[in-house]
This record gives sequence, structure tokens and C-alpha cells, in this order.
Amino acid sequence: NALKALSSAELTEDRRQKIKGELENLLKNYRSAKAFINLPKNEEPQLPKCSYRKNSKFPCASDCVEIKYSPEMGRYISATRDIKVGDVLAVEKPFASELDPKYFETHCYNCLRRCEALLPCCFCSLVMYCSEECRSSSWDESHYIGCSTLPTLQKLEICEKGYLALKIMIKARKTNGIKSLLESLAAEEKVEEIKKGFNNKGIYSSSDYSPIYWLVTHTEKLTSVTLFLCSITAACILYCLETMTDFFSDINVNEYKYEVGGLLLRHICSLLANSHAVEETLYFTENDWETGSLKKKPVLIGCAIHAVLSLVNHSCDPNVIRMTHREDICVLHAMKPIARGEQMQADFTN
Repeated sequence: NALKALSSAELTEDRRQKIKGELENLLKNYRSAKAFINLPKNEEPQLPKCSYRKNSKFPCASDCVEIKYSPEMGRYISATRDIKVGDVLAVEKPFASELDPKYFETHCYNCLRRCEALLPCCFCSLVMYCSEECRSSSWDESHYIGCSTLPTLQKLEICEKGYLALKIMIKARKTNGIKSLLESLAAEEKVEEIKKGFNNKGIYSSSDYSPIYWLVTHTEKLTSVTLFLCSITAACILYCLETMTDFFSDINVNEYKYEVGGLLLRHICSLLANSHAVEETLYFTENDWETGSLKKKPVLIGCAIHAVLSLVNHSCDPNVIRMTHREDICVLHAMKPIARGEQMQADFTN
């Protein structure tokens, strides 16, 4: 329709030809690259269930996994029985996830689903939602603080890990309060390494902040340049929290802001090693008018932090693989036979 309207538009010939070229290019891309369209939520396939019985200590995992500790490797995930290829070891909802800013106009900021009819945030209009339910949920969870900081953070070109660290802090503050949060973390310092992150009931929950805090940061392995950039990012976010939000409304800002800044820096550094990619699968055809061949590829649309999956160490010879099944939920599968007592390792570079 736009192409047809060009002939009657009051434009110079140069402008008309430029717009015509842009429209034809868009149509060409549309015909040769078909994006996967999400099914309605009530028609989506169910998430896979964990193989074997439910783990009493890790609600998201099967009882075929356990946490072990060694001074050389730190905490890691090990098999409690012989595991077969294809077994589902964990189905985990992240503690927090963040959409890549370049997808703010095409995906829901809350559930990270692609949507063709999005609703904007009622205040910042930078992020969009697939439904009123998602818009309300996002506001109640973290956007009530993050909303006023997003325009500035975008102009500063804050990295995706910075956005995710901010969301982690907002969720932690809402659940615990900054003062009680710092007190509980100080108390956990005395707990032996293998028990850190477990709550009072002995459960390592994906929805608790403590497991996220105690993930290894690897700051000693970062270059001075990387550590400096992480520090600047944390300082910018802290400044926005202090001057643009009521994040410190219930406490003395001068007493606690540096502790909060330290937590932000800790999480930004930790996320460099522990965050997981959130992907969607794009289905597309190459020269579909000639061959009709269908291909697919995963596309990175965001990042997330998972309490249990982050304990799976990296290996170039992996025996497990993690896959984004729906929205930001990750499923951990066995890709090789795993013997009882063997460590579970994944190649997180792919």
C-alpha cells in the first residue's frame, strides 16, 4: 500500500526513489526472513518435567543432582546416579532477567516474548508489554524503581549486565529491605562455603536473593580495564538510584549507599561469568520463492541469572546443555551418559 501511495505523494523525485528503495528492501527482507510467531500462552506446549523425582533441596531440579565443593573448583553440580542421554536435570525460572535494549520495541519487557501489538509502560514509554498483566507484574516487581532511571541509563549506553544488576538489587530490596538484607548477608559470611545460599529450611531456591549473592565473582581474574568499567557502571547506576528514585526512602542514604554500590559492582562482575543468554528461535527461509527450504537459528535477546544453572561449570567437552525453552525459563538436559559422582559441565560459549 505504501508503494502504491508513492505515486501520488507530494515528494521530489529523489525523495520518492529513496523511499521506494527502502520499502522494496523491507519487503524483500520480510519475504526471505520469517520470524517465529509465538503461540498464545494458553496454546503453548507444557514445559518438560524433570526426570526422576523432585529434588528436596533444589525445587527446580531432579533428585539426580547435588551440590559438592572442592577448594580447586569451588561449588559444582554432581550426579547422584547414572544419568541417561536426554534426561531433564533442571527446569529453572531465573531470579531476574533483562531484555536487550534493542528489542524494547519488539518484545515484552516482562516475559520477553515477541509480540506484534505491544502496550507501552504508562510512564517511561521506553519498554513495552504483551498484556496488561505483564505490564502490572513488571511494575510491581521492579519497574516501579527502574522506570525513571531507564532514559538516563540508555543515554549512558549502560551494558546489559548493568541493567540486570539493577533489577537484581531492586528485587532484593523489595523482598528484604536493604538494612535486613545486609545483616543477613553478614550472618551468612560465617557459614561454610557449601551451605551458602541455602535458606533456613535448607532449600536452595531460585527465587531467593542469597544464592545469587554468593555466586563466585571472579574479580581476581578480571583485567584492570574491565574492573574499572564495571566500577563506573555501578557508580552511574547508584547515582541514578539516589537522585531519581525512592530506592533509599526507608533508610539513611548516606549510611547505606556505598554498601548498595558495592553490591551493584559485585553483581556486575559476577554476571560477566554467571549470567545466561536468553534466546528465541527464528525460523526463516532462504529464497523461499525458489526452494522453500526452512532453516532456524537462535537469536540472543537478553540475559538472565539462575541460581542453580550458574553452579554448572564450563567445559569444552560438555556433558549437559542448557536451552531456553520458553520466555526466560532454562531447561538443563544431559547430552552424554553421566556416571554417578561425575561433575556436570556445559559449554556456555555456544
